[in-house]
Amino acid sequence: MSKFTVMYKSTNSMYLNVEADSLEEAKETAENTDGGEFINAGSGDWEYDYTEDENGNVIDTGNNDFLREQLKELQADLLDMSDKELVECRSLLLERINWCMTAILES
Repeated sequence: MSKFTVMYKSTNSMYLNVEADSLEEAKETAENTDGGEFINAGSGDWEYDYTEDENGNVIDTGNNDFLREQLKELQADLLDMSDKELVECRSLLLERINWCMTAILES
């Protein structure tokens, strides 16, 4: 029998009153805020995130948010690496990119 770790993330909804000239500006203001007058805070839910096999390998994702985060982390890693490090890690980097892209395309 195999062991799996099934991950769920807790999601909370909060509403922020924003004054703006356009919808886009309101969204940007809300996204970039670090405070404000929140209302109706505390409503929450569970949302499937991903499943790992017993070796810690992600084998299923419920949405592309996890994959997008993986690609962002990979991009940050690539920007921090020297040319020598990039050459040394080439196969591992390509494997990570391929896994993320395949999973996104299959979803």
